[in-house]
Amino acid sequence: MGNNLSKFPKIFFTVGGVHGDVVLSTPPESYLMDSGDSYCLGIAGTVGVGAVLGDVFMESYYIVFDQANNQLGFAPSINCS
Repeated sequence: MGNNLSKFPKIFFTVGGVHGDVVLSTPPESYLMDSGDSYCLGIAGTVGVGAVLGDVFMESYYIVFDQANNQLGFAPSINCS
């Protein structure tokens, strides 16, 4: 399909928290998967759970799962391979 990802917009996810909302900007490279002749959405919805943001989404962030304090931390992973 070539490099057509620039034709797709960034999407934004708002994660609610105790100290306010966090807005995560997600480029098309992080929510679309190239399947050769088309792009597939890398985000799935689950009844009763909501959206599942899997590995395609998480490639753009360092994510800390702090189970002891019941919280998540997000930091952009810029220029990492």
